[in-house]
Amino acid sequence: MRRGEREIGDRVRIDEILAGAFYLHLAMVDDGRPYVVPMNFGYADGRIYLHSAAAGRKVGILKRAPQVSFSVVDGAEVLAGASPCRFSARYRSVLGTGRVVPVEDAAERVKGLDSIMRKSAAGPFAYDEGVLRRTLVFRIDIASLSGKQAGY
Repeated sequence: MRRGEREIGDRVRIDEILAGAFYLHLAMVDDGRPYVVPMNFGYADGRIYLHSAAAGRKVGILKRAPQVSFSVVDGAEVLAGASPCRFSARYRSVLGTGRVVPVEDAAERVKGLDSIMRKSAAGPFAYDEGVLRRTLVFRIDIASLSGKQAGY
C-alpha cells in the first residue's frame, strides 16, 4: 500500500467495517471481461454472505468462475476544502479476494440471510419457505483482506 499510514492492519477493525457496511461491490470475470455488481451483504464468522435470484448473469458467471474480489466502503464523506485541491475524503474501506461457494445447508442459509437482515432490522427473522427455496445464498470463503482509512 502506497500510503502505509492509512493501512488498517488490525483484523478486528477490518471485521468491524465488514460488519457495519451495507453494500459490497463484487468483481467477477465474465469471459475475460470484468463485471462488477453492487450487492447488500452479511458478515458472520469470518465469511461474507450474499443472496440472489436463481438466474441471471451474475449467477452464471459465479458458476463458471467462482474466484472473486470485492470492495466495501463504510463511513465515506467528502471533507470540503478552501479550494478544489484542498478537498479530501473520510472513509474506511476493505478490499478482499476469495471464492464464492453456494450454501446448501439449510441452517447456514438462514444464518447467511440473518447476517444480511441484521444490517437493516432487529431479529428474529422468519422466512417464507417458498421464497427460501427460490433464493440462492452464497458465501465468500475469504482468501485475502486489506483495509485502508482516512480521517478516522
